[in-house]
Amino acid sequence: AAARASAIPLKGGRAVDRAPPRCSTVRMNRLNGIKLSPVHLVIAVICTFGLFFFMALIRQPVVDVDEAVYLYLSENMTWWFSGYSTRGSALDDALPQALYSAPVFHHPPLVPYLIKILSFAGPENGAKTLNLGLYLLSLPLVFSLARRFSDLRGASIALILWAACPILHLEGRLVHLDFPCTVLYLAGTWLYLESARRPRPRLWLGLAGLVFAAAMLTKYTAPLFAGIPALLFLADRVRRRNLRDWAVFGGTAAIGFAWWFFILLRFGSLSPAEFIDD
Repeated sequence: AAARASAIPLKGGRAVDRAPPRCSTVRMNRLNGIKLSPVHLVIAVICTFGLFFFMALIRQPVVDVDEAVYLYLSENMTWWFSGYSTRGSALDDALPQALYSAPVFHHPPLVPYLIKILSFAGPENGAKTLNLGLYLLSLPLVFSLARRFSDLRGASIALILWAACPILHLEGRLVHLDFPCTVLYLAGTWLYLESARRPRPRLWLGLAGLVFAAAMLTKYTAPLFAGIPALLFLADRVRRRNLRDWAVFGGTAAIGFAWWFFILLRFGSLSPAEFIDD
C-alpha cells in the first residue's frame, strides 16, 4: 500500500516514484503562507528602533543645565509639590537668570513629578525610563494617525521617518520638556479621533481632554498649542452642537490651564517680575 501511494500511474501502465518534497521547499511554502499585517510592521519597527534608542539612552550623560534643573526638582520637591524651586541651590548660585531664584519654578511640575515617581533607581534612571516609554508610545501613535490619512505605504514611511529622525533621538535622550509635550499632544489627537469609533465615545473624549491637559502642563508655553484640541473639536459638526460633548471635552482640556491660573493667582501676572532679569 505504501508503494502504491508513492507511485503515480502514467500511460502505458508504467509508474514512477514520487520524489519526497525537500525541506527547503516545505519551509518556503510555510513562509509564503504567513500573512504580514500592519501590526507586524509596527512591532518590528518598535523592536528594532526601540533597541537602538535604548542602547543610546543608557549611555547618555547629563549634558546641559536644563537637565540638571529638572533632575534637581524631581529629587527635592515633595509628593505634595512643596519645595518646587531651585532657590538657594548650587544651580541658583551658578546661573544668573532671575527665574532660578524665584520661589516657584516657572515650568509646571508634571515632568519632574513623573521622574520622581519613576526614580526607584535614582532621578537619572527615572528620567530615562520616562523617555523610553514616551518614545515607544510615539511609534504606534504616529503609524495609526498616518494610517487614517494615507494608505499602508504612506503610514509605513511616516513611521520609519519618525523612528529614524535625528532630532527626535536627540530630544528623546535628554531630560527636556519638548519631547513629552509632543508625544502627549500626539496621544491626545489619537484619542480624540479614536473616540468617534468606540462604543463609549464620551469616555474616550474625556480621556482625550485629560491627555491634552497633561500636554499643556508639561511646560510653561505649552498651552499656546491649545488650538490643536480646539480645532479638532470645532471641525466636528456633530460634537460642536452637543452641550455634553462641550462639557466633557472642554472641561477636561481646560485643566491644562491650571498652571497659568496658579501663577496668575500667586504673582498677579503671567510674566511676574520674579521670572524676569533686571
